[in-house]
Amino acid sequence: MTARSAGTPVAFEQACACSAILCAPADAGRRFADWIRCDVNGLEQDAQLNVIASFRLLIRRLASINPVSRSIAAAISRQFAAWLEQADHPAAQAHVADLLSVAD
Repeated sequence: MTARSAGTPVAFEQACACSAILCAPADAGRRFADWIRCDVNGLEQDAQLNVIASFRLLIRRLASINPVSRSIAAAISRQFAAWLEQADHPAAQAHVADLLSVAD
């Protein structure tokens, strides 16, 4: 799956921004510093945020294909939202807050 804008591939962060989906900031310097210092908390948090964002982008893409895939995406989305609400890690809670802000 490749995100495109006007026929040109876009970066993951751009795809998330265009879809109003939360993702980790693309700060390669900070990630490298976290890696050098073995600060796995920051790296893990970014990875979790981006995995959830990737799944949200995938659901959105699935919904755009045809009416059948739209109904499948709706069912997956409901289950995914329920899982996010019950998850106890910060990345899931950040996405729940992001979903709720979009709903308001």
